[in-house]
Amino acid sequence: MKFTEHVRNPNPEGFNLVIEALAVVLRNRMRKKGVFRLPPAYLDYPHHSSWNDTEALKDIVYDFYGYCFVQKRRSLLGALDKKADIEGLVVCNVDHFLFMRQSKRDSYGYNSFKNCKGSLLTLESLGVVVQEKGVSGKTFRIAGKEGNPSGDHPEPKIADFVCKYPGWGLGAHDVARKSKEGADFVSRLIIEFFAAGGMGFRFEDLVLAVKDKVKSCLKVQSFDEEIHSNRNAVEHAGQTALGELFDLDCVRGKIAGSRNSSTRVDLSAMLQSLMDEYRQGGDFNLAEMANKMGLPTSTHHDQWTRLRGFFQDCARSQIRMIGKQQG
Repeated sequence: MKFTEHVRNPNPEGFNLVIEALAVVLRNRMRKKGVFRLPPAYLDYPHHSSWNDTEALKDIVYDFYGYCFVQKRRSLLGALDKKADIEGLVVCNVDHFLFMRQSKRDSYGYNSFKNCKGSLLTLESLGVVVQEKGVSGKTFRIAGKEGNPSGDHPEPKIADFVCKYPGWGLGAHDVARKSKEGADFVSRLIIEFFAAGGMGFRFEDLVLAVKDKVKSCLKVQSFDEEIHSNRNAVEHAGQTALGELFDLDCVRGKIAGSRNSSTRVDLSAMLQSLMDEYRQGGDFNLAEMANKMGLPTSTHHDQWTRLRGFFQDCARSQIRMIGKQQG
């Protein structure tokens, strides 16, 4: 309970023991995340060559101490009002700190990662993709068990597809900043990857390919007035509409085909609520949507499952159509 006691009573005499304990925690988390084998420059410590250097580890430990026990002291004290100890919270703060250092050093890469993650959360929640856990990490595949939509063409690899995907000239600027437009660009890319015959990919492979493409695009592009004027010309007023990614007429048609009139009304209202939340950049909070519609949570969940199935069916039809157009 070294960390808990240090927060309750920051005795200078125990400072060295806390620093030693932090060094152990940091080193373990960095090894688990694969950061320890990378150059310290990855976390914005360019003046060190290796984490095996005692001075390098000392620098990051002292920086983390300032972040966790000085900047976050008030939140740690607040946590102690509710919990017996904050040992686990300190470990969580290590992860936040490492992400913060990485984003400071590599903002393009960090934002690319966040946009890929946001895109897949949306596609997964709507039933377009399914997440699986394999020995090589998280993988995503197209929902359903249909054959290769591109016919005789070989299944493309996600890295090659990302590299050759059109639209990066302006898309790179969206993906390089954590934005709704950036996540939507990645969503369109994934949908067209499936349309081209792709059946699945590793999350890590997608992120690495997108990061590399964004960085290579921004290296060769000049941020002159012409690019900025083009950028402004294609900027949407407000957030992206759900209809720009999915065939909502197909979804509405399936809703209209529901036998029960009250079900049609509920599903139509739910679709509108979903569109409003998406346009505003919000998450799909089912409890909040149920409250707005005045539905019991259980009923809302059943209707959401049905609407999600409609999105899944329409997305697969949309993917097949794009594949035929590309073929």
